[in-house]
Amino acid sequence: MEEISLYGANGKPDWFWKLNPDGTVPVLVAATAKGRSDAIIADSEDILNSFVAGDVIGGNGVLTCDENQEQSLFQKQQWWRDTIQRRVNPIGKSAVLGAGKTKLYDLLHDLNSEVVGPYLCGDRVTVADCAAFPFLW
Repeated sequence: MEEISLYGANGKPDWFWKLNPDGTVPVLVAATAKGRSDAIIADSEDILNSFVAGDVIGGNGVLTCDENQEQSLFQKQQWWRDTIQRRVNPIGKSAVLGAGKTKLYDLLHDLNSEVVGPYLCGDRVTVADCAAFPFLW
């Protein structure tokens, strides 16, 4: 694992640009579960989706949620992921870039009432928790 700057003028190394010409982070290089060559996945949501779908080795099904068996849990996870993507990400990025943290803290305070408890969607870690982790850690 190598840390790459999210934003700023430091630039990214050449090897990184070869992995992901768009230059976005994170990027995961992982063995595929179906025995194909390594997968290069260059988006947080796509990385999470790959683990949920069992497409990459290492998830061990911990993030899997069968839509038919656990409809309410599936819907709650989708709500959290959408909320994080549409509301938390933009405000979090602004906070990182120096716009201040007040809006982020206010939003997280408001979202706290949606936590089912001890994790976002209940009594186990889900893909929603993984999506939220960078903003809560």
